[in-house]
Amino acid sequence: MLELRNISKSFQDDVSEKQLFQNVCASISDGHRICCTGESGQGKTSLLRIIARLDVPSSGQLYWDNVEASQCDVVQWRQHIHYVAQHAVMLPGTVKDNLQLPSLLHGRTFQQDKAEYLMNHCGLHQMDWQTSAESLSGGEKQRIALIRGLLLEPKILLLDEVTGSLDTHNRDLVESVLLQWIEKTNGSYIWISHDPDQVKRVSSEQWYFSQHQVKICREEYSL
Repeated sequence: MLELRNISKSFQDDVSEKQLFQNVCASISDGHRICCTGESGQGKTSLLRIIARLDVPSSGQLYWDNVEASQCDVVQWRQHIHYVAQHAVMLPGTVKDNLQLPSLLHGRTFQQDKAEYLMNHCGLHQMDWQTSAESLSGGEKQRIALIRGLLLEPKILLLDEVTGSLDTHNRDLVESVLLQWIEKTNGSYIWISHDPDQVKRVSSEQWYFSQHQVKICREEYSL
């Protein structure tokens, strides 16, 4: 579905140009479970934002079904490939307003039953949907943003430390929901994680970021 061809990213500081990573080549097809690992500051979030077309690479191309990204409608691209940020952004209004956003943006009927299922299985079954979204805790916002993304029905989820603010119980619930989503839809995700045990639980492939390179390692972890 998705190809990265020689993706590089650099930035300019006060003195000189700095390289984050260079010449990343990878392909993501149905059912892929990828974790991005490595030290902070190596460009993991930058790569996810490039894939989501929220940022541009310094060089290289993205392809979706063999069509170069610039030839693809960006709204449709972000519907198929959805980025869930580490620090979730809530839109003004209630929890329900945020859950309904994908259906409003794309002219669909709101899937109330699916939203209720996801809320229940992410540990939010007692939440009042009329609660102001801005009043939620960091962990609650993370889960609402993830559910909002799942209601979009993407092909690929880009997950930036989406369980980083959760306790062990709720982290396990979210992991279970995402692994079930993979099994049911044959979708794929690219998940940034700094937890080695989590990486073993949720991935079959690692993208390891180190010294401006991305090394791809495939491991046979079972679901």
